[in-house]
Amino acid sequence: MKYKDMTFTYSTLTRIQRKAVDTFVALDPSLATASSITRQHLEDLLVQARTTDPKFGYPAFVTRCVRVSRGVYPWPSPGAETGTPDLTTIKSTKDIEFEESFAKEMAECGII
Repeated sequence: MKYKDMTFTYSTLTRIQRKAVDTFVALDPSLATASSITRQHLEDLLVQARTTDPKFGYPAFVTRCVRVSRGVYPWPSPGAETGTPDLTTIKSTKDIEFEESFAKEMAECGII
């Protein structure tokens, strides 16, 4: 299986990856049950984590897996059930707005 096709759950992470997830959850407790994370939020947390541990590395395993949408990635939260998360249920507000405007445009043009 290719790396980009993988989705990670907390139980399948390595020890170092779990440490990164646990550090981010300690900085932002809402991530304990979150199903996705934005790239900007991830980078903000990384800056905070590096203030306490300067050798804290970039968690590439989060951004190299399947994207939920542009800049939104699945988050392997420790509180989530084991198994592959259903990525179709996670949508950002921009995606919903785009889909609604796209459907409206298609209807106006007589395509649907």
